[in-house]
Amino acid sequence: MKQWNQSLGMDKAPWRSVRPATTGRNRALGFCAGLVLLAVISAPLCGLGQAITPGALPPNPQVEVPPAPAAQPAPVRIQRQVNLVNISFSVVDPHHQPVTGVRASDLEVLDDKRPQRISFFSVGHDVPLTVGLLLDTSPSQINVLPAEQQASERFFDEVITPKDLAFIVGFDVDTNLLQDLTSSLPALRAAIEQVHVGGGGIASPVISSGPFPSSVTHPGSTHLWDSIVMACNDRLAAQVGRKAIIVMTDGEDQGSRYTPQDALRALLDTNTSLYAFIIADPRFYNGTYTGAGALTRLAKESGGLSYGSRHLRRSFDELSQRLRTQYSLGYIPERGALDGKFHHILIRLKGNRFKKDKVQARSGYFAVPPPHGQE
Repeated sequence: MKQWNQSLGMDKAPWRSVRPATTGRNRALGFCAGLVLLAVISAPLCGLGQAITPGALPPNPQVEVPPAPAAQPAPVRIQRQVNLVNISFSVVDPHHQPVTGVRASDLEVLDDKRPQRISFFSVGHDVPLTVGLLLDTSPSQINVLPAEQQASERFFDEVITPKDLAFIVGFDVDTNLLQDLTSSLPALRAAIEQVHVGGGGIASPVISSGPFPSSVTHPGSTHLWDSIVMACNDRLAAQVGRKAIIVMTDGEDQGSRYTPQDALRALLDTNTSLYAFIIADPRFYNGTYTGAGALTRLAKESGGLSYGSRHLRRSFDELSQRLRTQYSLGYIPERGALDGKFHHILIRLKGNRFKKDKVQARSGYFAVPPPHGQE
């Protein structure tokens, strides 16, 4: 399994052995192709894109080749807009059930209280999904991990389609990549089944502390914030479409070098929603459990949700339905300067039809240029 040491200033070091990605697909082109019309309409607002010119097969001397057309159409330009703000969001009724049938004309988008024009809009099943499953493998989870594994397998079976991707991380004293990006359900099941307490995916019958990934100045056995930051920056940042992290933990961090604020920044910068399953075993803490308030706030601010430990299977069913009925939209801020500041986003429903419903989306974004190579 891979040991993550290469995110946001962490010391560079070789990763451990890992279940490699079982797909080499780059979905950026496929996703952008669905937005060709947007790219053409918005061309005056964007930089130059790389032209995609249809290729031509060499003529076969044994086959009569029809004459070439008199004129070739202009090549389609597909471009990634640096200042295009993408948002994935859910609409729920007063009973927290997903609301379907929402259209772009039903929405009003405000960026720092300024109305925005929606450039594209789509429903969830039309947009690829990338999911990271983060499993707490510290000793506090020893009695609840089997139930988490069973619920996780069922979730992937219901949600992941051939156009989607998922990866699995185990975190305790290390943050270990147990399965890289894949759409293979058998590969995901195999990784989940091998997870155990105290060593991520290492096949060992005993609880193993394992080597600490970077520095003895950060001791502890539950690197929750580290795992969120690394999942966002090492795996989700380069993906397109909808992105989500599902973390199953008691919510108590011990030993991370990153903070809850670092984790929230990583979630917002990568447009990733966090769904937290707070599963605490009271027998382990003997009355000393302090709760998961920070993790719950991260879920809300990123446009996700937090769930309790009761009715785990029903909660996963609700999450599956929510992800299948998500919406996505994008807009180019009217005052689109990359000023480096935090911009608040508000999406409101218009009309009497949705007056009792509400939108759940991330709270905002930092208007900074993308990392080099992601323009």
